[in-house]
Amino acid sequence: MMSRSLIGQYAFIFVVFFAGVCTSAASALSYQRNWQASVVKSFHEAAAERINTIEQFLTYNESVLKSVHAFYQSSRYVSHDEFVSFTTFLLKNTPFLRAIEWLPRVLPENRDTYERAAQAWQPGFSLGRASTPAESENDVTPTESFPIYYVAPAEGGELVLGRDVARDFERGAALEVSRRTRNVRASGLVSLWLPTRTSDSRGVFFVMPVYKTHEEGNAKEEILDGFVVTVISLYELIEAALKPLQFSGVNLLLNDLDAEDPDKKLLFVRSTRLKDIPIDEIVADFRRGTQLSSNRAFEVGGRRWQVTALAARGFYSINPPAESYVILIGGILSSFLLTMFLLVLTRRTETVRLEVQEKTLLLRQLTEQLTRSNTELERFAYVASHDMQEPIRMISSFGMLLAEEYGGKLSTEADQYLQFMTEAAIRLQSMVEDLLEHSRLGHNAIRLAAVDMNALVKKVTANLSLPIAENDAVVICDPLPGVNGNSVQIYRLVQNLFTNALRYRREDTAPHIRIGVKDEGAMWRFEVADNGAGIAAEYV
Repeated sequence: MMSRSLIGQYAFIFVVFFAGVCTSAASALSYQRNWQASVVKSFHEAAAERINTIEQFLTYNESVLKSVHAFYQSSRYVSHDEFVSFTTFLLKNTPFLRAIEWLPRVLPENRDTYERAAQAWQPGFSLGRASTPAESENDVTPTESFPIYYVAPAEGGELVLGRDVARDFERGAALEVSRRTRNVRASGLVSLWLPTRTSDSRGVFFVMPVYKTHEEGNAKEEILDGFVVTVISLYELIEAALKPLQFSGVNLLLNDLDAEDPDKKLLFVRSTRLKDIPIDEIVADFRRGTQLSSNRAFEVGGRRWQVTALAARGFYSINPPAESYVILIGGILSSFLLTMFLLVLTRRTETVRLEVQEKTLLLRQLTEQLTRSNTELERFAYVASHDMQEPIRMISSFGMLLAEEYGGKLSTEADQYLQFMTEAAIRLQSMVEDLLEHSRLGHNAIRLAAVDMNALVKKVTANLSLPIAENDAVVICDPLPGVNGNSVQIYRLVQNLFTNALRYRREDTAPHIRIGVKDEGAMWRFEVADNGAGIAAEYV
């Protein structure tokens, strides 16, 4: 029966182990939470930076449009040269702005006047051309038209001069809303008529009406004079917004919240510059909501836009990092080793206490006391070495697994710690096996039983299969009889003979091992021969 002090010691050891496990778990959890918070913060900072920049660029485009509007509003008449001179500077500082256009309001009776005036700087100019082939088939004379009269830059502008913008559905709708509200209005997604620097010809159309005051007698009336227009390429807008920013694993989606057609709400998708990701994959991640995301809606040009930043696959992952598992497992292993040390120390202390007590009580029986003491020590060595084999093997195995799984992924110091732990466990395992072997010799009585020698040799060969294969060794076994003996000792004898044959082989010669038997009447004589270096005659 254990004493109260021993029970208290075991309770203390259990508390130490439990506290170590809890501390390891808390440290790993804290590291994981801090790491995840850092990842989320980094993503939202990158997302906000991109969303803000895109909003600023759209807002800047609106300010450019208002500058052109103010220029027209303050001028009685703007010539083609004046228009080009004023807009050239604006275009130079706005790379995503594809064109600035002037759309005068042209009544049927004024068509010839506008055409003659335009032919002075653009030979062959013609008003009212349809914007698409389908419109040409059903061409009718409108009550008023809004053709592209001036366009900058001039390069490529001749392709769109004279086109009646009002005939295009999306552009015409923007003109109508802008005319009604007398304010800036952005269109939905449109196809750019002007040549683009990329294969992506999608864009949006910003328009603002210009009203002029006409006096007839004492009456004053504001009459629509035309529209100033800016055309932007969505691809070049996003590229210009991302250019000054650091590379990051963030995908971008630009949405038109005012689009009535659900298929036209998604305006543009931009993959992260770190990896070329298919658009379908980005849209699928956005709809599933499995990746970190951040979005913000804002209004520019009388239209509601939404920019969504989406973490690309493989970036900004919030899964637990490998380091948290290392902290947890390393802490538990350290606690376990400390616990085992305390347990062994406690058991040894208790054994010594009992030994001293027995010596005091049995002082007159010195011989019996010594025998009992030796027996106790022998039993302790056997039990301690046997019990410690499995924990030490687990420490060694998990240490090797950690080294294989995370070797090179952690810091150099962490790799060195893993190496130290594994080598120490292997040395400890070897010492315990020697201790167990020594204790068995004196603890177990020799037990004789029938031994199948053929099966025993096969078992030895299987156990040494790796060194046999590495040395290209050949093992030949004659049919062997069964014998009566101790299977453990015979197994060790045969294994040691095979091991010596493999270890002391001749250079450049594959080992050949042969085991045979001779019948000598009352006994069997087993022979194990090999082609190794052998033993010098003076040592035989």
